[in-house]
Amino acid sequence: MTKPHSSLFFLVSVASALVLDTPSGWYSGETVTERWQIQPSDPAQFNLELSSAGNNNNGNWDVANNVHTANGAVTFRLPNVPAGHYVLRAVDTTNEDKVYAESGQFNIAQ
Repeated sequence: MTKPHSSLFFLVSVASALVLDTPSGWYSGETVTERWQIQPSDPAQFNLELSSAGNNNNGNWDVANNVHTANGAVTFRLPNVPAGHYVLRAVDTTNEDKVYAESGQFNIAQ
């Protein structure tokens, strides 16, 4: 489901040391696993969002909600998205404008 985000969405919180791995080799609609590194100051939970990057404005999708940070990984099914450049964002569970971490840009293929 695509939803609008305010410009504040792109400000990453400096209070968190959560680091998302940059995915590679992902295909639209497949089941994938995202991993991250944590620090004691990180939030207990976050939501994971997939967002189009670069010049393709394909939208944003919630891919995993209420993810337990301590797990270090989450498995989910990618939505059926157009091939292109994307990033993952770990955001606050009650305020999606509060971004804890963002992955590097990666490609999703068809």
